Amino acid sequence: MPNNPKNRHRPGQNRTAAERLYELASEVADRLQREISSDGPERTLAELVERVLEEGDHRALEDAIERLGTADRQDAVDVLRYWVVRHASVLYTVLQTGSGAMDSLIMVFAMPILLGVPEGAAIPRSIPAVPDPTAPTTLNLLLASFRRHGLVAEEPGILVVPDLYAVQELPQDAFAWRQFLHRFEEVLRGHPESLPRHVPTPEEAIDPHGNGMRWILRYMLIAVVSSTDRPDPGSLLTGELELWTLGEEEADAAEWERALVMKQRVGAWHEEVVATLAEGWDGLFSITVGIPAPYDEALAAGETIRNIAQLMHTAEGLLEEGIPHLQASIGVFYGAGKTELRVALHGSSGSYHGAVWTCLDEVEQEIDTAQETLQRSGITAITVLPIPYSDERDPHTGEPIYPTRSGRLVRSGEPVAEGDGAGDETDPPESITYH
Repeated sequence: MPNNPKNRHRPGQNRTAAERLYELASEVADRLQREISSDGPERTLAELVERVLEEGDHRALEDAIERLGTADRQDAVDVLRYWVVRHASVLYTVLQTGSGAMDSLIMVFAMPILLGVPEGAAIPRSIPAVPDPTAPTTLNLLLASFRRHGLVAEEPGILVVPDLYAVQELPQDAFAWRQFLHRFEEVLRGHPESLPRHVPTPEEAIDPHGNGMRWILRYMLIAVVSSTDRPDPGSLLTGELELWTLGEEEADAAEWERALVMKQRVGAWHEEVVATLAEGWDGLFSITVGIPAPYDEALAAGETIRNIAQLMHTAEGLLEEGIPHLQASIGVFYGAGKTELRVALHGSSGSYHGAVWTCLDEVEQEIDTAQETLQRSGITAITVLPIPYSDERDPHTGEPIYPTRSGRLVRSGEPVAEGDGAGDETDPPESITYH
């Protein structure tokens, strides 16, 4: 081959976006593993991920993740996904202010809110209004609470969208969330019509215990706008808010001290927000509020909140009725791209009661959380069925059916069979570990 520089291959030349994502994510993961600086390749990776999301290049991202999975590089997949979520939640732009153009970042968070709505009560569509026109609005009280407890500092702007969104109304992947950021950018440029409004839909499961309760999961959207050179825009933007989840065994002394401060701040903020919303939403059975987070964490947290609330409400309702020998059976059901736990609760007589638990994490971890929820509710006799099921449903109604301790599948409301009653000599199947 002639010694011609034009014909020589240069690193990165003619590489596809998928190949570059694969190489850069692997290099960053390797450097992190060896505890050496990854600043250069990580900056390049971040810029490439941003470009891929802006251009809507689904294929490049899917191919890179698939190749990393084939190479058993979960560490590199985690690095790549971090930057995907980051650039689906943060937009760097230039905004006009009273003092001129400002290099800005717009960061969008979702906050899950689970509403226990009694039968016949109206389902809230937006942040509640305040009856007294001379009093601060609910929206202003929420904004003030973010600042008072240090989640957002004084300088950054906060935009809280009044509408409450169902999960199906929100973007469903990182590419769609990236485009959603541009809608917020347009709102901040003076075009409020750029954001879609909540559209009410026929709602939502009646509580399986049969008391007419509806569990309505909604999301509040919050955008925070800050100059890029502000050193401390508040714990929501810096990521320090995550310290509130830290356990003492996971932290050194200095981290634990900071975590305690954050737990106090988040606790006070959370109590204030719940009280503010409850004052405007009269007649609801319950209001459960999650922590604002990037879209992927917030959507998962919302499902977990709903799982726990529905199961706990069903279990505690049965205990209050005084049903003897109350027990639970948990089965894993797969189908249509989703995995769920179905829990049958019953005593030695009466009828079966069912609860569905949506799985977003590893199945075994979800089972552990469901068992902890039952135990906190007061049910300690729990059987985990060893054989997974397909998505079995009642052929007439389409409703889920549930596993008993003996492995039979039953409908919620069906009378308890003799073989499933407490004290029966039939041993339940042995539990196994799911992978």
